[in-house]
Amino acid sequence: MQIEKTLNQSAICNLHRAIYMGGSKPLAISTNTTLCRRWLELADQGPDDEIMVRWQAGEEPFRWKWEPLLRRAGFYARALAEAGIRKGDICALILRHNRDFYPVYLGIEAFGALPAVLAYPNPRLQPDKFRHGLEGMARHSGLDWLLTETALEPMVRPLAIGRASTIKAVLFPLEWVDHSTTPAGADREFTGSEGLPSDPCLLQRSSGTTGLQKGVMLSHRAVLEHAARYGDAISLRPGDKIVSWLRFITTWD
Repeated sequence: MQIEKTLNQSAICNLHRAIYMGGSKPLAISTNTTLCRRWLELADQGPDDEIMVRWQAGEEPFRWKWEPLLRRAGFYARALAEAGIRKGDICALILRHNRDFYPVYLGIEAFGALPAVLAYPNPRLQPDKFRHGLEGMARHSGLDWLLTETALEPMVRPLAIGRASTIKAVLFPLEWVDHSTTPAGADREFTGSEGLPSDPCLLQRSSGTTGLQKGVMLSHRAVLEHAARYGDAISLRPGDKIVSWLRFITTWD
């Protein structure tokens, strides 16, 4: 449903807005930090502050607050490290939007790996473009791991694990946890907060309209500068709500 897609996108926009606003009161943002340090600061200031609401047709709205979100992210960070992912590795994500998409993304950042969100198969994405895009990224963009859903394995594994691919393995993080609870022992000790503002933060893929899809590396400082300038440009104030039709993979374009 279009309304479901729109509301899911507004949730991630609220996460980006939270980076800028710092919860319920205005907060000047510094670009001389990392995303992980920023998230931890906001969680310390308001652990029970609600930062996003995810709406899906036929379900009750799901509300993420800082403390449980970061603890969930800490669980995924530990599980990803145990799976062999290391600091600096590039983790491609092909996941539909669901409540755990966000802590998986934050969990990758939490220990210094780099997320790269790729397009999820959908009726508007031509099969050949999806296939060529994934094959090209796997061979030419330095991807190290692919995080996806078990339902997509027959489609993506032959494309991701093949000749000249840099991807080491296909992982299924949504299978690692009971989605109705917070995993026991989860914490929010983010080693990724120890990095520098100039360190790489994420890999943004290009649309590929002029040829092969390309990866563009963004630093923590660049992402935070974008958030700060965006907030200034639209005069964000406490309590503002944003609805966006942009997909998550184009948010930083």
